[in-house]
Amino acid sequence: MGRDELMRAGQWFRFAKGRWRSRKAYLSLGDVLKATYLRGITEERGGKEILVEDGMWVGVSGLSDRVWLRRRSSDFMVFQEIFESGEYRPILRWKLPTNATVVDLGGNVGLASAYFGSVLAASRIVVVEPDHGNCQTIGRTCEKMIAAGRLKVVEAFAAARDGSSGIDRNARSWAFKMTAGGASGADDGGEKIACVSVPTLMRDCGIETIDLLKCDIEGAEAELFADCKAWIDKVGHLVVETHAPFKIAQLFRYLDAAGWGFETLSLQEDEKVGLAFLRKIVPPVG
Repeated sequence: MGRDELMRAGQWFRFAKGRWRSRKAYLSLGDVLKATYLRGITEERGGKEILVEDGMWVGVSGLSDRVWLRRRSSDFMVFQEIFESGEYRPILRWKLPTNATVVDLGGNVGLASAYFGSVLAASRIVVVEPDHGNCQTIGRTCEKMIAAGRLKVVEAFAAARDGSSGIDRNARSWAFKMTAGGASGADDGGEKIACVSVPTLMRDCGIETIDLLKCDIEGAEAELFADCKAWIDKVGHLVVETHAPFKIAQLFRYLDAAGWGFETLSLQEDEKVGLAFLRKIVPPVG
């Protein structure tokens, strides 16, 4: 066996070993094998069409229903972050009510919403996602919650203001974003997707207060929180992913300017991405 073959064999061994170490995230050995296969064929590039039907069901520990992951997409990478690495597990320390109202801005394929729906067993969830294929995938993974009236999918960009925008798909499907100019409504002759502001979303969905707002909207969070004073006081808990050049420190300045006092549960940040878990401080009565 040559050097290159040995290196590839070593990579596959380390990869398979990692899958085995993560087996507690799965319902069965069969699901571990599916995960190994899906990770091994993840080769998605920007602009490539991903077929919703080309996927498989994977069982997850703690979830009553399986999740749908598309082949050769970034779906499995998102799955790893949420169910293997426990990206949103810190919310359990907040002891949110089981019937919490959750708004998921930038829902991708619904895996975060599936997690929230599992740990908050009577929650009502509104998930906002601009890509039609991703929304169809949400429909598969979250089918029972949708049928029960617990989850509503809004096919749109979450934005600072209502309007429309083109969509930039020159990245993996977890990173689709608005084209330059955002929710301007300008007609550039390309595909147009609705943009919905938080006040409009709350009005249209009959939401008075939001117990948990998760925001992962690929850079549009900068504009969203720059002008959030009209609605931020109706939010109890925030989970925000920031994208460079927007940093967590700037998010804090926007929240301070809006008068949203908060305490920090968890923070992490590198050169490109940050993740903040924040809880509103309610002033004592009297």
